[in-house]
Amino acid sequence: LHPHHPHRTRAPPRLSANARPHAIRPPPVAAAVTASAVFSLTTKQKQQQQQPIHDRGPSRVFLSVMRASSAEANQLQEDGFLVLKKFVPPGLVGKAKRLVNETLGKQDGDWNKVLAEGKEDAVTDLWNKSGLPEKMKNLMGNYKEDKLPMRFAQVALIFPGHRCEQADDGKSLYKPIDNWQREWHIDGCLNNGEIHAFSALVGVLLQDIEEPMSGELVVFPGAHKNMARLYGQSDAGYDMLLNHNEKAFELAKREQDKESELKENKNTSKRRWNPTHLTGKAGDVVICNFMTPHVVTPNLSSNIRYCVYFRVYSSFLPEEYWNQHRRVAMAIPFHDWSGFLFSCPH
Repeated sequence: LHPHHPHRTRAPPRLSANARPHAIRPPPVAAAVTASAVFSLTTKQKQQQQQPIHDRGPSRVFLSVMRASSAEANQLQEDGFLVLKKFVPPGLVGKAKRLVNETLGKQDGDWNKVLAEGKEDAVTDLWNKSGLPEKMKNLMGNYKEDKLPMRFAQVALIFPGHRCEQADDGKSLYKPIDNWQREWHIDGCLNNGEIHAFSALVGVLLQDIEEPMSGELVVFPGAHKNMARLYGQSDAGYDMLLNHNEKAFELAKREQDKESELKENKNTSKRRWNPTHLTGKAGDVVICNFMTPHVVTPNLSSNIRYCVYFRVYSSFLPEEYWNQHRRVAMAIPFHDWSGFLFSCPH
């Protein structure tokens, strides 16, 4: 932040992509910037705000913060995800869904891979012609190719029967497989010494999901902090994640199991592994931090789950960003989101 900013907090330690932090603690959430804070700037600060933007250095973050909602930023920081209701217009959603269904009618083979890259305009228009670019720039600051149209998307279809097995009660066709909640993951861990990270996962629903257990995405509020502690701030956990991700994930899953056994803990709001089922309406958007663990539920419904995902990369990632990661952004999950008042602009 600007050195004279009224809410300046101490910046977290700066690390290179290969640096190994020791006992890194996330920066505290600072108070939201309000209109009164802006008008209470000193004369010297006002003079600095009148300088050309390229002369102001890190104070460019201040301008981005003023556009971002402090409530949204605080929820992202606390929960690791944010839901925007009916954010994408129905016309764009309808065109994308029509194209998916058209392709399904012509598809011969594995339907789960239909339109996997989503290069078609009707799909990428969910991003390019909606308010998503502006929203993400307000939250993240600059991101890779933010001045170019989005060219890639993942069309994710979850068919009835996903993560299900035959029911034996005579009343229903399917039942969920056991322990499906433990099937969560974070993306890009390849078990070969590489982590192909991004900064944000942005999903758009193409069809209403009325009931849980319909193939919807599930996230665990606050569990991104567990991921940061276990894999970003710990050398041993980080090394394990690079080469043995299933073994590494067991570290967190043991904590998940232990928490679920604490039945005497009535205050579930303090739990990190309380699943949130992201049901909703067509056009709803979910924004997740890269470090937020997530899983798709069994689909007990009779409907296909339609969703399109975009991956957004911070401008702090190296030039060949699609196969890179920054250790510091794993240790401090919102480190590279320079739209946050409490993020670090380095």
